[in-house]
Amino acid sequence: LDGLVNADIKAEVSGYLIEQAYTEGAFVKRGQLLFQIDPRPFQAVLDQAQGHLAQSKGQLEEARAQLAQAEAGVAVAEANQRRVQLDVDRYTPLAKAEAITQQDMDNATQNNMAAKAQLQAARAQVATSKAQITAALAAVQAGNAAVETARINLGFTRITSPIDGIPGIAQLQVGSLVSPTSGPVTTVSTVDPIKVCFTAS
Repeated sequence: LDGLVNADIKAEVSGYLIEQAYTEGAFVKRGQLLFQIDPRPFQAVLDQAQGHLAQSKGQLEEARAQLAQAEAGVAVAEANQRRVQLDVDRYTPLAKAEAITQQDMDNATQNNMAAKAQLQAARAQVATSKAQITAALAAVQAGNAAVETARINLGFTRITSPIDGIPGIAQLQVGSLVSPTSGPVTTVSTVDPIKVCFTAS
């Protein structure tokens, strides 16, 4: 007799078997737990990934706050630059008419140049904040992927049956180190329907 489907049950992550949850030869259903690999290292990796993700989200919020602050700084710098530009525009005809001293005109011009420099610096800060947001978004995406990978690996510590059938003798016992390359830990075979192999005379 041979099962119509013989599914080799293999580990998808490396770890130590801590439980055999089935009786050899007893019928099992699809999704039923067969073996449990020690989940603690994988839970620790998941917790660490969730911590990094939370940290990345915090950095993203901080970058967004810095962007808002930088944009406010641009608005202040623009207002200041417009004010000193008005002073220059007002003083220019007065200086030509010698109604004000050259010192006043020079001060207004210098203030205008300083205000323009502050405005450029504020705009540069906005660009820097936007770049930080982009980097923080990438870190959040990478953190989400790491959490999902860790969650999947934690799920792989539960070795379940992919089909309804009869599991065979366990090839590895509780306490054994298993890995994706260690070969099948058992085989589950369907019995309904089943194949009968015989030699014709």
